[in-house]
This record gives sequence, structure tokens and C-alpha cells, in this order.
Amino acid sequence: MTRFTKTAFVAALASFMPLAGNALTVNPHSFDLSAYRYKGSVSTPFSGVRSSQLERAERIMTRVGDVEKEETQPTPDMMIPKSNTNGNFDGPDGKLWYYTGNYVYDYKYVSEHYSQPIMKEFEYTIYDSGMNLVGTVKDSVRYKEDETAVAAADFLPVLTRNFFNSDDKYEVIVGLTVNTEAHINRDYSIVYSIGGEKKDGLDVPVMNVNMIVGDVLNASTPDKEEYYITFMLDDNEEVPDDWEPAPDDPDKLGYWKMLTSYGMRLEVYGKADASGNLRKLWESRCRLCDLPGDQQNTPFFMSLTHNGKPYFVSSRYKDSFFNPYYNFTEDSSMRENNELIVDIFTLEGDALGLFQRTVIPTALDTEIDRVIATYTSVGTLRYREDILFDDNAGKADIIVTTQNYQAGNDEASINSYAIYGPDGALKSNIFKHAQSHISMSDLPGHEPQEMFVTTNMVGDYIFNFVDILSGKTVLEQNYRFEIDPYSDPERVTSNIDRVASGDSYIYAGELRTPTQDEDGNDILRVIWFDKNGGFIRTDDVNMGKHVFYAQCYIENAALNPHLFATDDYQEYMILVKRGYENDVKKEELVIGQAINPEYPEGRQLLLLMGNEEKGALGNISLYLDSDNPMMLVGYVDSKGEVSMDFYCLPLLENSNSSVGTLTGTDDGGLVYEGDALILPGHEIKVFGTNGALVASGKDRVSLNGLTPGIYVALANGKGVRIVVK
Repeated sequence: MTRFTKTAFVAALASFMPLAGNALTVNPHSFDLSAYRYKGSVSTPFSGVRSSQLERAERIMTRVGDVEKEETQPTPDMMIPKSNTNGNFDGPDGKLWYYTGNYVYDYKYVSEHYSQPIMKEFEYTIYDSGMNLVGTVKDSVRYKEDETAVAAADFLPVLTRNFFNSDDKYEVIVGLTVNTEAHINRDYSIVYSIGGEKKDGLDVPVMNVNMIVGDVLNASTPDKEEYYITFMLDDNEEVPDDWEPAPDDPDKLGYWKMLTSYGMRLEVYGKADASGNLRKLWESRCRLCDLPGDQQNTPFFMSLTHNGKPYFVSSRYKDSFFNPYYNFTEDSSMRENNELIVDIFTLEGDALGLFQRTVIPTALDTEIDRVIATYTSVGTLRYREDILFDDNAGKADIIVTTQNYQAGNDEASINSYAIYGPDGALKSNIFKHAQSHISMSDLPGHEPQEMFVTTNMVGDYIFNFVDILSGKTVLEQNYRFEIDPYSDPERVTSNIDRVASGDSYIYAGELRTPTQDEDGNDILRVIWFDKNGGFIRTDDVNMGKHVFYAQCYIENAALNPHLFATDDYQEYMILVKRGYENDVKKEELVIGQAINPEYPEGRQLLLLMGNEEKGALGNISLYLDSDNPMMLVGYVDSKGEVSMDFYCLPLLENSNSSVGTLTGTDDGGLVYEGDALILPGHEIKVFGTNGALVASGKDRVSLNGLTPGIYVALANGKGVRIVVK
């Protein structure tokens, strides 16, 4: 008997999919376990869950874009030098921490055109939120006899202290995916202690787990560290020798058995016991053909806390999503009378016990045309927030997503969302048959809200703003926004979010088509309207010339008028792509203030672009920690090396550059002496990061009593950033 490996399984299936015109052409078994390796949660304005939603919505709505500024590269407040990789993650203190990774390679000659890189050594460096060095982890790759090369290396974005052992050192996990001569992958999670045992200058692993970290739940309290780590691994059943297709013998089930033999195992662990062994709390095996949703892009396992208690959610179809088929030329079809089983577990003593099982019927949605499959899943709308605990009932309601796959439409599905009770009965529909959706920011005192995009009878897109708990549609807004009866409607993109306004809230949305001023500058426009669809205003932002595409970061926190500057005018963060006559294209980040009475041509607070030294502009992230809000900007050079620059917020408003920390030297006349700022004969004002005035006076201002953090001091018409520690 042969054991079919994941890679061989997927490779075989690549040529075995049905090809009929109206058959399901999505391969439900093309599943890469390493894609589900734990990635943590970070804030990434131009690449993240929200931006994915926007890209999908705008792709459906056929987005179009229409864009010379001096090339000035401001000095960052902090920098991380070039490395092979870097990133940020939630640190153990609840603040944003950072890491870099560097790799050493040998090269194996393959042909005159290609030498295969063989990773020889890796080193990761970890920094805390103040960019202080926490430590490094360095080790060599120890290949087994049949292993050829590292296909992927990941720093797992989680730091523990007492999960894998009982000392007080930070523990980190490095994930490696390694190719073998048999063209399969092996996955390793290698644990190290920062400052732990070393040998020949390399860190000695604390533990080596031959599985992928798929989920990490941090249930810690200020008094106690408490983590739960879920590992995943391939778990294949024995495949019969006669698995080949048998078109002449429908009773010969080898082919279907082959398709359903591949699965995976989930194992949840708590911290190691006194003997240094991880405590297995739960394990379960799931066939890939039983995975929920479309079996490729939907979650099948989630963890969360409620009232300080950990919960784990596992979902699967009761039986395979597809009806059995016995030959690669047959059409695959959706199984009827199936069910989605959603199990919620919680900690009971030294193991996970079943808290709730909810069985939800699945059926083909016949209310819309050409649907050949309806996928059912949990966690597809708002991930773990799809579990709605009811403390009075002692159970949880569940938000269920159904995705309708239509014949001939491989780009998008038509989705519906509903709330089901613990007993599996439908309680309420949130929204039916949306083409896409965008999550609105949560606001205190208001229900969580989604914007669902549909089309009306004449083909206009409709933005439906829905409170998801009550299912109440707050506003139906045509994307052709009528500002007044004398002008043509303005088309609004799906790039919309809401912000608090008194006891209510208002919306901001990017208009689809920029305009030009008389000097040929391209003007990005943002429309503001209330929850009843009433027009409030339009903000115009001067982006400069030659813009052929622009995307504004419309998100609640970034729309705070005091985030980038301390005045009351509105600023916007925009990703701009410019094209010039010689066909040179540039991607730039612009922080621009909307045109206002004080600045009738607008004001550019920051302009960043790629350059020869750093490379192209890459990832852009906002981290709005109340003590130290920052903007992170990543660059990628031609070798694939990345670097990160940090800009403290708010930006200084008097120039296109950032000013470093005042350290006691004369800077524009302002002097930092002991615990006070001094500038004789002038008013001195000190602002917090939220734009609030926290101290002021003439000649001298004491900083005593200010909490540690970053402040902006203004005096004699100049601004300087100061750090109070």
C-alpha cells in the first residue's frame, strides 16, 4: 500500500479535474496547508483584510483612475536597516513590536541559467515598541538526508515566556517548510529562547515540533500568561492500490477513495508541564473534502476569548461537499441534504470539552440564476466576531455565510449572511445576495455595521449599510450620489468608512474620478454624508501632476483630523502612482491636507517614494498606540531585501521633513533643559499625539506630570518633536 503525500496528491489532481462547461471547475482539494500558517494580526492600510475587501468590490465595480512634486525624502524618526524580511506583531506588552530576518545561502548549480538557493543559516532580530533590541535568534538549517532546500521560512509573530519551558526568557518560533527529493514538503516549528543556550555561536532549539502553527490564542491577563497554540499537520489515510479511474466499473471506488483519503489533523496544546512536555488538550482529524465553505479560502478553525474564558471553534461539512465521482471526466456536483457542523469547545479541566454543537442545513440557493454550488461557512464575514455569545442563554449564536458559485462566473460569488441560533434554526437574515461587502469601523454605542454592495434594475451599484446584529438597513445609497439637483451625480467608490459625530456618525467615501485644477494638478476628492444619505461636504486634495491611479486610505482612525497634524483641517493618506512622458512610473505615499481657507492650494505634509538605495515603496502600516502612534513604511530593493522607516505622528506641519528628538541642543531657539522647554520671550505650546494642548506658557514650560510618550512643541513659528520618558 502506498501513502499519498500532499504535494503528490495536489499534483495528481491538477490533471484530474472535470472540464464540462457548467461543471464546478474550482478544485476543492487543491489545498496548501502552509498557507494557513499563523500570521498574527497587524495594521496594514494598503494590504490587509479591508484592502482585500476593497479590491474585490472595486474589481466588480470596474474601478478607473486618472496623476510633479519635488523629490524630497524626509528623514525618518527611526529606521530598521535592510534585511531579507521584516514585520511587526502584537508584543507581550500589548504594543507593536518588530522583527527582521536575514538568511545565508549556498547555491546549487542546476543549469547555466539557474542556481538553486539552499538556505544555510537564518537569524531573526526582535525589537520592542520603542525600537529597543530585545534579542536575536540564529541557527543553521539541519537538513535530513532526503531534504533539498528550504521552500519558506517564517518568524511566527508571537512571543511567550513560559509556554515551552519554565525559565523567564522570551520564546520564539521559527517555521520552516522544506522540500525533499520526493517533491513533497515537510513542515517544522522550531522553538528558541532569546538569550538561551548556545553552541558554536548558534542558538540551541528548546523544542522541535514537526507541525505548522495554525492558530495562537493569547488569553493572558495582567497577572498571568496564558497561551493556547494549535498545530496542523498532514494526515493521509492509506490509499488503495486500485485508485486509478475506472470508467467502465462504477462499483470500483478507488478513484473516489483516493480523492477523499487526504486530510489534516488539528492539535491544541497548553503550556508545557513540569517535565517540559506540551499538554495536548484536544485533537481532531478532518478530511479535506469535508472542509467548510469553498474549501480553499474559508476558515475551518478559530479561537477566541469570552468573559476571560478560551473558546475554540471547529467547522466542517457532515459529509463531503461533492457527490462521489469515479472518473476525472465526470462532472462534480454539490451533495444534497448535507449539513455544516459547528463545534465550539472550551477548557474543562485538562482538556477541551464540547461547549456547543450547532448543525446548520445546507442547500443550493435557487433564488438566483445559474447557481451550481452554495458554500456554507462560519468566520467568513468578520472572522471570530461571527460567534455571538449570549450570556443570558449561556450559548452562542452564529453568523453563517453562504457563497453562491455561478456557472461562468469564476471571479466572484453572490453571498448571503444570516444569524443562526445554537439549535441550528435561522434567527434572522442580515443581508441576502451581496456582490461584495466592506466592514465599517466599530463605534462605541453603535451596532457593528457592514456595507453590502448590490445592483439595481438599471445596473447602478447600491451601497447597503446594515447593522448586522439587528439586520436593520440603515441606509441604501446609490453610488451615483446626487449632491444637488443642478449637477450630474458624482460616482462614489466602495472605499467608504464611518466616523463618530456627536451621538451619531457620518460617512466618508472616495469619489471615483479625480478632477484637475487650472494648473493641471490632479485633485482627489472625498465626499462626506450623514447616516440618512444627506450631503455634508466634499474635500479636495491636491496630489500633483501625472497621476494615473490613486487610492485613499479611508479608515476611521486615519480620518482623525489630528492624526497627521495638530490643526483642525482634514488630512488624507494616499497611495499615488504617477506616469511621466518617458514612461517612467513612480509609486508614492502622499499625506495631503485638503484645500482650505488657510491653504487654498492644499498642503502636502509628507511625500515618500522609492529610491535607488532603498528600493521601491512597499508595505505601509499605521500603528496608533496611544503612547506612541507611528506610521511604518517599508521598501523592497531589486534583491528582495526590505527596510522599514518609522514616522512618529503627528507629523510636523511646517515642512516636508521630520525633525528628530530634541536632546538639549539649541534647535530654532528652543532648548530642552532638565524637565522644561525654554525659549525666552516666546509662547511655547506642547501638544499630545491626539492634537490636544497639554502644556503652555511663556519663556518656559515644565514637562513634569506628562506621561511618557511623544509630543510636539511649537514656538517661534517652528515645531519640534520631543520624547518624554
